Amino acid sequence: MNKWTNPAKWLLPLALIFVLSALTACDKDFTQTSYSSLSIMANTYEAVMTSAGDAADRGLISEETWDKIADVANVYKATFDTASLALETYVKAAQDGGADASAKEIASQAIADALSNLGELTALYTRLTSGIEGIKSWTQP
Repeated sequence: MNKWTNPAKWLLPLALIFVLSALTACDKDFTQTSYSSLSIMANTYEAVMTSAGDAADRGLISEETWDKIADVANVYKATFDTASLALETYVKAAQDGGADASAKEIASQAIADALSNLGELTALYTRLTSGIEGIKSWTQP
């Protein structure tokens, strides 16, 4: 499998570009890029967990494998929720005229942390399910 057919190889670098561009963008662009990044992350998480759940339901992965995936997914979900809250806090402060560079930096770092954990989740899932016959890919509609 080449790196372009395996999203675990290109998703993280692509999302990092989004986050880095958000860091240097003006406030409106920062907010739009951040919301887009969070949306892409949420969709990716949903696809991975749907595929993992299907594999678990059909007995294609062991309970131990499911538990490993779920543990990493829980860490990702917590950082995603933190990033969402940090961005919401930043946006509200910006609307009230009280946002400063540190609020933007906190939101950016929280999004980067969530992205990093999503990268770990997709890599773990890909590694644990690679070569399993009959498993539905999380990368296809």
